Amino acid sequence: MSAPIQIFLHTDSAKRRELWRTFLSTPTQICVTGVDESAPHAPIDVVITDQQLDVVPLVQRAPLVSDCEDTLDYDGGLIAVGVAGCDRLSDMAPQNPIGGPASVSLPADATERELNLAVLLVTKIVRLRRDYGTQDQLSDKYQQLAFQDSLTSIANRRAWDQELAKRWEERFSLPGSICLALFDIDQLKQINDMLGHAEGDSVLRASATALVSSVRERDFVARLGGDEFGVLFDDIDPASAHRISDRIRRSTSRYLATGTTSSDELPVTTSAGYACSKPDDSVDSLFRRADEALRRSKQAGGNTTTGEAGPS
Repeated sequence: MSAPIQIFLHTDSAKRRELWRTFLSTPTQICVTGVDESAPHAPIDVVITDQQLDVVPLVQRAPLVSDCEDTLDYDGGLIAVGVAGCDRLSDMAPQNPIGGPASVSLPADATERELNLAVLLVTKIVRLRRDYGTQDQLSDKYQQLAFQDSLTSIANRRAWDQELAKRWEERFSLPGSICLALFDIDQLKQINDMLGHAEGDSVLRASATALVSSVRERDFVARLGGDEFGVLFDDIDPASAHRISDRIRRSTSRYLATGTTSSDELPVTTSAGYACSKPDDSVDSLFRRADEALRRSKQAGGNTTTGEAGPS
């Protein structure tokens, strides 16, 4: 069931206010004025006024009338009754948010039927517009969640694949290479087995925080799954890639050593492997080389960084 229509009666004429209230007050339509003791919490759907739009305080988002202390960020509709110069919608303050499609002009002697039909029409437009606005916001939120890792709130594998493909297409416009670095938490399985998955999740969140705080603004961080994270650098040379990857790994390990309760039970460190793009690379071959470098770091005992020249 739809919520009752909220109608604000804006007139200096007490006689006209009571006439409009008589015409419009029904179980599904609630009329309020600035002198009502309590305004509804629901948003106003329609303002009915007999005043020029440029002097209606509502237009400037000021108090609705002098007796009303609240202000209203108004997104509803407007019905102008007997307002000179408002015979066409184009006359109705086009620069004002009220003067949009949800606006109707009626003659001063508008009948009860005309007022009620206008209220129903304007309210339908207003609520459709609000619903579509809400749907747009929900769509944006769903889009954001689709590319966000639910545990760590950083980018997920889907976002990583999209960003990697984008940067790969743009790589020839940059003087340096694309560097793909992979980071792995060395002791996560032991933490999960000894301290439980809740503590393991805490370590994963701390790792994400440490990685994000350790990279440059233009670098891209994502959780790729399990205990593996990825960082994308661009416009970089291999020597700088090793230095930056190792710095990030060391910074992350230091953060985990002091920022998690599991560090009291187990030393928590990270391993890293990276690869820089070559002219004959594909996205898949670049990832494979970085993954192989990470594997060599793990085989070397972890807590190390491996690139083209081996672990260090």
